[in-house]
Amino acid sequence: MMDYADGGTLGHYLSKNFTSLSWTDNLNFAKQLASGVACLHKEKIIHRDLNSSNILIREGVIKISNFGSSRQLSETSKSSSDLKGYIMYIEPRSLKNSQYRRNDKSDVYSVGVLLWELSSGRPPFKSTSSSTSLTQLELANKISNGQRERPIKGTPQAYIDIYSQCWDGVPNQRPNIFQVLEKLNGITLENTREKSLGKSISEKKIKSNDSTTQKRRITDRKSISS
Repeated sequence: MMDYADGGTLGHYLSKNFTSLSWTDNLNFAKQLASGVACLHKEKIIHRDLNSSNILIREGVIKISNFGSSRQLSETSKSSSDLKGYIMYIEPRSLKNSQYRRNDKSDVYSVGVLLWELSSGRPPFKSTSSSTSLTQLELANKISNGQRERPIKGTPQAYIDIYSQCWDGVPNQRPNIFQVLEKLNGITLENTREKSLGKSISEKKIKSNDSTTQKRRITDRKSISS
């Protein structure tokens, strides 16, 4: 499967390519992710273990993998044996109650975390300092008590609103995946700062225009003096 995914996992892909991705790219990945989960939920299947290590990239297309924990929505889906996954992506109520029955809104929570990861280029709660790294238990406690990652500067507000709704601590307050996809499709990027080598497209246009204007002024001055 990994040979088939030329871009590797989503986590790996972001770590290597994030600085060259534009918001158009990020939003495209977000839509693909939501669309893939929507296909599962349409068939009454919940994944239960969505994270950036089992989302694969093949020629710029997202592929959802690792269905070992997936269940039909009608099946019992308790959490006691499934918390060995990535804590930061797991339904918070599962962290508080090992008998909590995960459902489609649990997948939506994971999607919300992945949407944030697409906007940041890194896994959630990943510290660059080993001295501030959290243990799994500490992280589980923080997340179950409502702590979430902060929005990344330059992220469209509509996008922030979507992932914030997805990772709401109350499952019934979260949108379903079809609503998530609809909201993502409704985002326009006309006024959005694009990420490309740390600069926005709008900034590049402004600098280009400023440079052109400056050259014209110099030319005009030379013409006047002569």
